[in-house]
Amino acid sequence: MKKYPLVRMKKVIGLVTFIGKKYLHLNFTAMKKIIGFLIGSVFFLINAAHAQDCPTVMATGPSGNIKEGDTAIFMVNVSGGKTGINPTYNWSISAGNIASGQGTPVIYVNTKGLGGQTITATVEVGGLPSECSRTSSSSASIDAAPGAELHSKGEYITTNIFTDDANRFAGDIMSEYYVSQVPHAVIFLYPGKNATATASVKAMAVSMRSVFAKFGMTSARYKIVTAGKRPQTSYEMWIVPLGAEDPVATPVH
Repeated sequence: MKKYPLVRMKKVIGLVTFIGKKYLHLNFTAMKKIIGFLIGSVFFLINAAHAQDCPTVMATGPSGNIKEGDTAIFMVNVSGGKTGINPTYNWSISAGNIASGQGTPVIYVNTKGLGGQTITATVEVGGLPSECSRTSSSSASIDAAPGAELHSKGEYITTNIFTDDANRFAGDIMSEYYVSQVPHAVIFLYPGKNATATASVKAMAVSMRSVFAKFGMTSARYKIVTAGKRPQTSYEMWIVPLGAEDPVATPVH
């Protein structure tokens, strides 16, 4: 598309003005409208020619929600425009951190701690003609990770009472609902400050392993932790869904 320099445009306007006044007998208002139309048309054609030189910059992200802790992948596609462009890429995100990919068309974003938020990735593409649009954004929603669930707790009275609790716990964790989520178990055993505390904790651990074996739970599915002391020998039984962090023991000194 041929581009008109300013001097040539002035000559065209002058010619149109002369013809309008001398041969068409147009008044000033009519001439002003015609000249305005001509100038607008010329600039439209010039901008259209420039637009053909500009590539399309389009950022895209995950097609659906992301689970907290999973990696969110964003990418940008630069297409069309004139050849010979060597684009550069500068990414920014509204939350979290870019684990890798800065300076490339694809970034990988760490979503740990971003549950319940929406993150937006924006890329600025360098190396394009100055008149071209160079930024694009894409967003992704992060689903909160499930938390550990305290199923049972209590003070140790007898091994039989503890075993009853253990059976209910193992039955729930191996139920159809929990099996579908592939959880694991964390059991905290807190020794008391009496003389029988060590023996009581050992008895609870043996009982717990026996119950898990009866329900078909392998050692990979549970952790039995002897935690710090409490005034009375006690226990906590936690169900930890897939993707959730293990709970932390809470001894009382």
